[in-house]
Amino acid sequence: MTSSARRPDRVVRRQRVLLIITAAALVVCAAGLVAVWNIKSPTQQAAEQSPPPPSVLTAEVRREVLAQEVVLRGEVVADTTEIRSLVAASPAIVTALPKTAGSQVDEGEVMAEVAGRPIVALIGQTPAWRAMAPGTAGKDVAQLQAGLQDLGYLASSGSGNFDKATTAAVKAFYKDRGYAPSCDGSEAAVCLGEVVFLPVLPTTVVETGVRVGDDATGAAALMTLRSGAERVTATVPGGQESGLAPGLAVLIADEAGRRDCPGTLAAVSPYTAASPETGTEAGYPVTVTADCLDPSWLNLNVRVTITVQDSGTPVLIVPTSAIQTDPSGATQVLVHSAGSEDRRVEVATGLIAQGEVEVTPVDGQTLAPGDLVVTG
Repeated sequence: MTSSARRPDRVVRRQRVLLIITAAALVVCAAGLVAVWNIKSPTQQAAEQSPPPPSVLTAEVRREVLAQEVVLRGEVVADTTEIRSLVAASPAIVTALPKTAGSQVDEGEVMAEVAGRPIVALIGQTPAWRAMAPGTAGKDVAQLQAGLQDLGYLASSGSGNFDKATTAAVKAFYKDRGYAPSCDGSEAAVCLGEVVFLPVLPTTVVETGVRVGDDATGAAALMTLRSGAERVTATVPGGQESGLAPGLAVLIADEAGRRDCPGTLAAVSPYTAASPETGTEAGYPVTVTADCLDPSWLNLNVRVTITVQDSGTPVLIVPTSAIQTDPSGATQVLVHSAGSEDRRVEVATGLIAQGEVEVTPVDGQTLAPGDLVVTG
């Protein structure tokens, strides 16, 4: 190969070397620039490492009704009565159930039928405990007579003696319901179990325990009736009982059903210890009553808010952490204003509840809703 052929190769190699040197120089320069940018003076480093200036924590002054409340969970309960068959025959087949869960039961209505015989509801405090027939007397007969009078079968409530007027009334009462009174060979007797005396009527069937065709002999209750008004039971934890007394306003809330029911604190019981056996919680058992509670609330777990006391009308409210006390004992708040000096306002404090306090400016000083007070 001639020298003239090798000359271009040497030129290419020189160009490559020049490019490599140039690239290396650029890398060195760039590294130098980065190093220069990252070099900080001791003053700059100290400034960057120092904590940020303290921030001012504030809260807005509000005007509203301030209430001291106790909030807890409760259960809606009601007294119940179980209706059982007392038919002597075995099997005692349930032949009709005119009343089912959710049904209303009024005085004189047939609730169930067992072996072709009715079970009827009447008002009374004394349970039926025997068959009632001509010649018998007592409180149970007096209740029977009062019920027959309420339903228009007797002119007066009677004396408690099963007399001729009562006999005629019983026959008419049974006939109107499609039955004939018949017990132990008497054509005017009321068999044990065919009349059930209940303390409150009308009432509601909470649940049924049998179906038509079942044998009621020794079975569970035919049905369960609500025998008292619904109420809420709850337990106030120790330390929150201060100020609780019957008559306080209560708000019952069914969150799932999105409905509220105003009620009244009816009773506050003494402290009870926790009992794992009965599921009793430690605290002060309370009972809440309300006219708006009905069977649709029964067995619900509800939120109970007891208002122990309130301001009655809207007042100025600030967090308790905003209250300061000067060496003289005067209470004050520090009103924060961006761009100007904070202003101290002396206040008189009132009701304290839920971490907030009622305040009133004194000596003509001003404090208004929307003002920001320093809390920390």
